[in-house]
Amino acid sequence: MDILKYLAIIIAVLFFYILFMDYWPEIKMMFNPATRGTAIQEIRDHGVVDAVLLIFLLYILTLIPGAPVAVVGVISGICFGKWFGIIINIIGLSAGNLGTAKIVSSFKGMSKKYKDNKYAQHFKNLRHPLLGLIIGYSIPIIPTYLVSFQANQDKERFTSKDVKIATILGSVPISVIYSLGGDTILQGSFKKIMVLLAIIVIFALIVYFMVKRLVTDKL
Repeated sequence: MDILKYLAIIIAVLFFYILFMDYWPEIKMMFNPATRGTAIQEIRDHGVVDAVLLIFLLYILTLIPGAPVAVVGVISGICFGKWFGIIINIIGLSAGNLGTAKIVSSFKGMSKKYKDNKYAQHFKNLRHPLLGLIIGYSIPIIPTYLVSFQANQDKERFTSKDVKIATILGSVPISVIYSLGGDTILQGSFKKIMVLLAIIVIFALIVYFMVKRLVTDKL
């Protein structure tokens, strides 16, 4: 498992370096007020190759516990705008979540690491497993490997189809937030920043109350 982790890190660094060098001319232009508008336009003019690189980077980082997935999700919004950024994020994160599920099912020794985690105890108490799984994949602070591990441990409640649905639906809210964040950073609009913060707060409150009701069996 450690070998795969280090290999994934090396590949992620390589992909990030390629992206950085590809955008380096525009990055330099951003620091010049006279060319900032042109730089924004040229950043958004990058094509399919960079989009695919971002998808693969999101996929690989999702496989690495603790990797800065949010940073790349925000970069998607910066480079491709909110709508294309959302699509890139959903594809990359969904594929990464499915990848972690596959890895967890292949490495039985991971059970010692995750079975006593405090989040694992909450998953065991869920009355609505599919909804719980979706929420688990949508919250960045809950390790993806933990969610996948719990789904793999309880196959009576979590079928293969459930996991696939959960990875896709669970990636949507956080993909939207990441992409909107990146687009807002590039635009520099105070109004958009306030709207984004409101969305984040609303999302956090919805998740909090849904998890509370799911665990306490009141939904």
